[in-house]
Formats: sequence, structure tokens, C-alpha cells
Amino acid sequence: MEHQLRSVFQDSPATRTDGLNQLNLAGANGMVLGNVANGLIAPGSRDAVNGGQLHAVEQKIERNRNEIDGLRDQLEPTDGARLTGMGGLIDFDGARLTGIDDALLSADSSDAVTGRQLHASNHQIGENKQDIDKLRADVDDLDPDLGNVVKFTAGRSLVELEGARIVGLAAGDISSIGSTDAVNGGQLFATNQRMGELEDQSRFIKVDTDSFSEDARAGSLGIAVGDSAEASPTSQGGVALGSYSKAMGVNSVALGRGSYVLEIAREGFALGASSRVEASHGVALGAQAQVNASALDSVALGYGSHADQANTVSIGNGLVKRRLVNVANGRSANDAATVGQLRGALATLGGEVDTNGNVVGPIFAVQGGLQHTVNDALTALDTAVITNGTRVDRVEHQLRSVFQDSPATRTDGLNQLNLAGANGMVLGNVGNGLIAPGSREAVNGGQLHAMEQRLDGRIDGLEQRVDTPPQGRAMATASAPTPLVAEEEGSGAVSGTPEAASAGDGGGRIASADDGGKPSKADAPAPAPTPTPQVSTADLEKMLARANEYTDDAIKGVEQRLDKMDKRFNRLAAMNSAQSAMAMNTAGLATYNRLGAGVGYSDGESAMAVGYQRVLNEKGSATFSLNGAFTNSGEQSVGLGVGIGW
Repeated sequence: MEHQLRSVFQDSPATRTDGLNQLNLAGANGMVLGNVANGLIAPGSRDAVNGGQLHAVEQKIERNRNEIDGLRDQLEPTDGARLTGMGGLIDFDGARLTGIDDALLSADSSDAVTGRQLHASNHQIGENKQDIDKLRADVDDLDPDLGNVVKFTAGRSLVELEGARIVGLAAGDISSIGSTDAVNGGQLFATNQRMGELEDQSRFIKVDTDSFSEDARAGSLGIAVGDSAEASPTSQGGVALGSYSKAMGVNSVALGRGSYVLEIAREGFALGASSRVEASHGVALGAQAQVNASALDSVALGYGSHADQANTVSIGNGLVKRRLVNVANGRSANDAATVGQLRGALATLGGEVDTNGNVVGPIFAVQGGLQHTVNDALTALDTAVITNGTRVDRVEHQLRSVFQDSPATRTDGLNQLNLAGANGMVLGNVGNGLIAPGSREAVNGGQLHAMEQRLDGRIDGLEQRVDTPPQGRAMATASAPTPLVAEEEGSGAVSGTPEAASAGDGGGRIASADDGGKPSKADAPAPAPTPTPQVSTADLEKMLARANEYTDDAIKGVEQRLDKMDKRFNRLAAMNSAQSAMAMNTAGLATYNRLGAGVGYSDGESAMAVGYQRVLNEKGSATFSLNGAFTNSGEQSVGLGVGIGW
């Protein structure tokens, strides 16, 4: 063992000039110390380092040369800073440091050595023990100046700048949460400005909490402020302000403590403590105001108001009723009307609104009775019109059953009234017509029978005269010097007062033309039989002609009267048609003033109707109308009407 030690080390250790002991290896040319483990490279370490560690240092120096040169370029010339040495805390991460000058090799030198110098040192180690000892002394005494060098702490988790500033730093990437860039002072200044603005605004905003408060929650594009406030957590666009407020529907708003807009109430709006909206587009304004699920697009206005029907505005509930005051008069068709407008409309009908808001209805005197509503009054009028119409229809039916539809015109130009029926019709209960010159009265069957009896008697007498032998005729002529012609000529004249006639008594008084209405011989007691006077055939034909003429004149008069009545009915029908046409053309006009006209025709008769209607309010719930109709023959009618709707 001692021999082996003597072959490795010199006989006695030397003492260096600095007082440290020096162990010298044996051999004239020194000795290579092999199988040396990696020594601890750390401040205060006195371990020997091996060639591998030095080679690793050499590699790191080569890799970091460019990085050191770049760091030197970034230093401002006025700083006076330079890299004077390197320590174990600088990691070049495999980079090479090239292009450096040979370092000053001395006991107190802190320059980085070049590969050339290290290579020479490696040769000297192998050749000279003193060179190895000197290198060990240089390594042991190495104390680099790292005052101006960035250093990592143990574990390389921190960089210690020892109070120094980093200048010339570009703006770091702040576009994503994964950025690891350092930010500069300019970026931090901008952030401080924005934070300052928020701090200034926060002086006027205060959200208080208690020990039971929970966080607010907001969904996409939502805003929630207050204890347990929720703004569309499962949808988007909600706004909830106030403790326990919940705006659950899409684009809904809940303002006030406990205000609530359900998730199904899209775009609902609730304002006020405990206000609630359950239907889409509903609006609840006021504490405890509520829009029920059935009240789509409705509004509940005021404390405790409830809206439970779609498209409505509620200002109360089942128990609370409110008046709507300070309302201007409505002007458009969809505007609300005021009590003043209602009073004006009722005044035209005789109605009123009392101080309690009750409508005092008018009283109408129609058809001999009193009606308290317009409907009752119109019903009474309608009943009368229907009754009259029924009567007119009955008369028209009777006339149609008696007369044909239209009168005919005779060949002589005179109108002819034809009775109805396939086999004609008997005109009964006809009074005795005046049988006199110029009379146009109809005669009855009794008068014609009396005439027939007289004619039969005279014809019989004529036949007897014809059958009497000449001797008899001569005797008769001698005994009856007065001819019958004078009496027959006056047989067509009858007194001004007709008398009833029958088939039995030959009624009807016949007066002569010049006896002043005195009874004729025919009315005197029958004298003793005398010879029948002679009557010529020409006289008999004249008598028959006058009888026929009278009958024709009488019937013609009846026809004219019936024709006049038929024309009157046609004129009434034309007036009804004109009024119907007028009413039909004004029914659909949506204006305040309506003026209409109509023309009607019926079997050659014409009529015209003109009417005016005034809408009394913009809602169209009250109207007034005036109309009239007239014919070309002078018939006239006038109508006045009112209408109220609610």
C-alpha cells in the first residue's frame, strides 16, 4: 500500500505561498488523475472536477456565445455594463459561444477561456502536474463578477434581478389567456388608466351583501347584479338587477328585489319588488304587478295589478279598480273615448252620464208607448213597420189575386184593367151607378136587369105591333096619336140619386130629357091596356147603343181607378228600392260624414232616395242619420235614425 502511494504521490506535500497545502502527484512528467467523479459545481464547493464537466462547460460556452453577443448588443452604451464572467447559474441550454478572444489566464482573471486555451490546458494537464495544480487553483479560486448578469435561483424557477429595471422591452402578447410574454410599462399604464376610470365610477355604485348572500349568475350576453340574481343562465340577453331578481327568458328584464320573468316569457319586462311576468312580451310595472301565462302581449300597470287576458292593459285586479284620468279626447278610430265624448253622444239621444259615472238612458215615446233603450224604440218601430208591411203585402196579394200583373191598352188607345183568373172574375157588391149623360160610374147587374126587362117589354110590344094586322095598326095609330119615340129618347137619363135595383122590380128610375126629373109614365100606375105604340128599329138600336156606351164608360172608370192604385203601389216599391240602394252604398264607408243616394224602378215607376249619416265619435260607436225619398208623381217620405254600439 505504501509503495503504491509512493508511486502516485511525491514523498511530501508542499506548501503553497498562500498557505494552502499542495499534494503533488508523482512522475517526472506528472500523472493523469483518472476515474474522477463529477465534482459539485456550486459556490463554496472544493470538489475536483473531471474532464467531462469541463467539456460540458466548453459546449455550453459555445452554444451561448451568440446569446451573450446579443445580450451585449442590447445593453445601452451609456450603461458601461459588460459581461465580465460566468457562473454556474447561467444556462446556455446547449448553445455554443464562439468568436471570443483568448482569456487572460491568471489567478484573479474572470475572463472566459477559449477552446484553444482549454485544449492547451488539457495537454498541459496530461504533461505537467504543475499545470493541473494551477488549473485546480484557478478553478477553486474562480469568483466571477455576476453583478450585472441575470441569474436564476435554485431550481431555475425564478429570475433574480436584485432591484434592477428591464428597459427596451417590446409589448407582450395579451391576446389570449395562454400568453407567457412579459408586458412593458406602457401596457401596464393603459391598464391602470382603465382601472382608474372604473374606480372613479365605482364611487357612485354600491352593491351591499350579507353573510347569506350568494353569487349572481348570468348567461350569454346577460347582466346580473345583486344577491342570488340570475340573468338567463340557460339562454341569452337577460338583465337582472336586484337581490333575488331573475330574468330567465331570452332578452328579458327583471328590475327590483324578487322580480321574476319566467323562462317561457320571451322579452318579458318586470319592474318593481315581487313583480312577475309569465307570458311572452308581457310588461309588469309596479310592486306585485303580475302578467299571467294566459295574458300574451299584455300589460299590468300599477301596484298589485293583474293581467290575465291576451292583448290587454290592466290597471287593477279583481278587487282593486282604478280610474283613468287626464285623458285627452280620442281622435283616431282606435283611440279611447272620454266621458265628455260619451256625454256628447248620449246628449243627441237624450241620455246623460251622472256624477258617479252611471249612464242615464233616454226615454223614447214610440207607437203610443215609452221605451228606455234605443233597441226597444227601434224594435217598436220595426214592429210597426213589419205590421204595415204585412198589411201592404196583404193588400198587394189581394190586388194581385184580383187584377192581372199589368194593364193592357185597347186598340183605341185607352188603358184596360184586366181582372185576374183564367175564366175571368165577377165584380160583386157594385152599387147602382148613375145612368145619365156623362156618367162614368159602373152599373150593377140589377140595373142591367131592369133595363133588360124594359127592353124585353118594349120588344114584345114591338113584336105585337109587327104581328098586328093592318086594321089593328090603323086602329092603334088612331088611338095613340103620341109616338113612343119621345119617351125612348129620354130613357137614357136618370135622376142624380141612383136607387137600388133588382131583377124583380126593374129598379132604376128613368127620366126623360125634358121633364125636369119628374116621374115618367113608366113609373106611373099601369093604365088600362091600350094598343102598343109603334117603335122603329132605328130607335131601338140607338137605345142599345147608349146602354152599351154607358156600360163601357162605367167599366172604363173602374179600370182607371184600379190602374191608378196599381201605379201607386209601383211608386212605393220604387221608393223602397231607392232607399235600399242608398243604404247599401253607405254601409261600408269608414268616414265621419256619409252621403248616399239611390234610384229605384218598379213597373214603369221611378223614385230617388237621398240620405246623410254622421258618425258622432272616432270610435264609430254612435251615429245619426237623415234620409228622404220621393217619386216623379209627388209621393214623399222622410226618415230619421240614430245608432249606438258598445
